[in-house]
This record gives sequence, structure tokens and C-alpha cells, in this order.
Amino acid sequence: MRWYLENSDGPQRFWDATFHGGQVTVRSGALDGESQTEELNFDSADEAIAALRKRIAPMFESGWEQRVPPDERYEPHPRIARFWAEEVLEEWKALGVAPADAIDNAARWGEYLAIELPLELEQYLTWWCTHAFGYCDYGEWRIWDDDRWLPHPEDGNLFEQLLLSDQQNYLGTALMEHFASWVFIGTAGNGDGYYAHPNHGDPNQAEVVFFNHETHSPDFVLADSVASLAWLNHCYRALEAENFDHERFCEDFALLQDRVSLSWHYHDLQEESGIEPSYEGKSRAIYYFYRAIWLDFLLRPSKADVEKIGEVFYPDIHAPLRFEDALKSPYLTTMP
Repeated sequence: MRWYLENSDGPQRFWDATFHGGQVTVRSGALDGESQTEELNFDSADEAIAALRKRIAPMFESGWEQRVPPDERYEPHPRIARFWAEEVLEEWKALGVAPADAIDNAARWGEYLAIELPLELEQYLTWWCTHAFGYCDYGEWRIWDDDRWLPHPEDGNLFEQLLLSDQQNYLGTALMEHFASWVFIGTAGNGDGYYAHPNHGDPNQAEVVFFNHETHSPDFVLADSVASLAWLNHCYRALEAENFDHERFCEDFALLQDRVSLSWHYHDLQEESGIEPSYEGKSRAIYYFYRAIWLDFLLRPSKADVEKIGEVFYPDIHAPLRFEDALKSPYLTTMP
């Protein structure tokens, strides 16, 4: 087990604890400078965990945050990274996508979520907001201009705009996108949604959540990144191409072995290749959905029923939440 923290204010420092039963190795220091190592010994793993929790509690109160250790953070496969940087936009252009007057949604997403967007997600939103996609169908990824909506300050109260959008659209997710830090990036062919979630613990990563439009809930994390979602649909289109090359297809699809989990839309790729990829989400994207679902129910006339709202209070999620702790969170203490 490993706990890794960084401070969010002042000179950048880290604190890194690795547990081996009752033995704990703690490294700490400047992110780009010298570090110190401390060896701690306890009678049991439980005692070690309790002691270290007590030790880091004041750190959390002073603005430290748990992060993914730098050596475990998201890195794209080199081939997928090259495809994302140099090829995918050209494939979209071949489907009719063309440069157009820019809209400012890309910048406002980062502003509304109060975070610096991971580079892949920022690049995708920039492309989406500087090109006319029309009704682009890229494999099982629908990238449509009509889906780029965000509330605008010139249209009045931002929260009211989100609220009305969902109340007027029973499949709407405008509120949940902001409650859970989800960025809508398109849909599958049947209307199931793809949402990118900037992983607060890993500034390099935005995982892609698969949202079931029939149950109005997330089924699982589909991909480790927007680039992997693009490569998945590149493979989907290769499977349907007239000059299909089975060997090359299998080589390309194998790059996603530990980067995606497939929805039923992509099962033909698994059958053709014999490869069953699997990816386990590392962010809190789905947790944030269930943490906020009662608010979503409360604010929708079709669901604003006391019994229904009570059914979406989950003891393991909501019982530990304390308002006093929320007031001390880095988000509230650092936002102007």
C-alpha cells in the first residue's frame, strides 16, 4: 500500500509512504529537490495505518492533497499518442469536419470546474470548439455540434441555466456534469454517453466514463483517456473497412489490452481479435456521481420525491461526509 501527498499551496513538496505490514518507509521533500527517508516500525499493519493517519491529518487541513505518485501516473502508449497528436483530426476531416469560427467552451470548462484540464482533454475540446463537426459519426463515437452546450454568463444565472436544462430534458446531465466534474464529449450510436473526468489525483489523466442513458447512471470507466477512446474507434472503423487487414487490426487493438473496458457496442472487436481488454478506473469519477445523486433527484421535478431521494442515500458514501470537513477542503480554501 502506498500513500502519496503533495501540497497545493506554497513551495511544491511531497510526502510518500510505502507500507509493508508494520514497516513503513516515508520519503518527503521538495518535488524538484532534495528528499529525506524515514523508516518506521509498528507491531502491526493496523497500528501503522492508524499512526500515519494521525500524522497526516494536520497536513490535509493545511492544504495537502492525496495524489497519484508521479511514477504511476497516466502515460499514453507511444503509438496512440502519435495517433492522437498527428492523425485523428485528419480522420475526422475525412468525414467532413472542417475549421470554423471558434467558440469559447474549451476555456470555460476549465474555469467552471476550477481546474487545469489535462492536455488531451484540453486538445479535444479545442478541436471541438474550433471546427464544424456537424453530425460526425466516428465509429461508435458521435461528435455533434449540437452537444457543445454550456451555460453562458450573458444568459443569466449559471446554476439556473443548468437546472432548467435538466428539467426540460429528462435525459439531461448538465447538473451532474458539474457535481461530478464530468465533461461531456459525445455519445455512442444509441445515445449512451461518454464523459471525460479530469482525475484530480493525476493531472495528466482524464478517464472516460460510460453512461447508460436507459438507467441514467454510469456503468463503468470505459477508457483511461480520450486518446484511447479515439484509438478504440479507429480500430472499430478498421474492422469495417473494405481493405481489412486482420493481423494489423489485432496488433492495433492489442494496444488497448489494459486501457479500455468494452461496452456492448464494441463486442465485434473482441470477437474478431480474441482479445478481451480490461481497465479498472483509477479516479473518483463514479464515486462523485453517487455522492451527488441525491441532489440530482432533489432538483428534478420528476424525481423530487422524499422516498426516492431517501433511496439514493448510501451509508458507505454519505455517512462519513461532514460539513465541517468540507469547509476545510483545498477547493473551498483556495478558490477566490
